[in-house]
Amino acid sequence: MLTFPQRGGRGGNGVIHMGLLNIIMRMHLRQNRWVREIARLTELLLNSVTKHLATSTIRPKFAMPEGRRKVDTFAE
Repeated sequence: MLTFPQRGGRGGNGVIHMGLLNIIMRMHLRQNRWVREIARLTELLLNSVTKHLATSTIRPKFAMPEGRRKVDTFAE
């Protein structure tokens, strides 16, 4: 039995969380599942799965803050 992160449910804003996006990407790339099968298993619309698989950004990129860290004094 597959368990997925909870979606917004009724009245939600329709946003797919990163956990569910990672599951979709893993199913498609590693397990070689079809888009229709992924949509059926995750209970998402076929258009939503196709859209998220077509995007080039798989993971968000976080900016590292510039500046000095507390550990830098011991790095020497």
